[in-house]
Amino acid sequence: LSGNPAGTRIGGRTAAQMAGEIAKRDRVSLDAVQPGDLLFFGTASFKGRATPRSIVHVGIALSPHWMIHSSGQGVYISSLDDSWRRDEFAWARRVL
Repeated sequence: LSGNPAGTRIGGRTAAQMAGEIAKRDRVSLDAVQPGDLLFFGTASFKGRATPRSIVHVGIALSPHWMIHSSGQGVYISSLDDSWRRDEFAWARRVL
């Protein structure tokens, strides 16, 4: 994060590693997402464990309704109101 001290709070490289670094008590629900939050998606429940199988994707919240994320096809801005994202949302973590 270009010298921003908030970047030192993220140690993991994969989505599952980043999701697993946050204590369960500090997880953020979808209805409380704020810009800058990391958003984790997969089959893990809100109180579940982050594993490479249960957390498969990460994005960054732009607002409570929009996120930016990437895939093999490029970088996208997508709606958090999309049914897949709502169904696959596991939890978020506040970094900033």
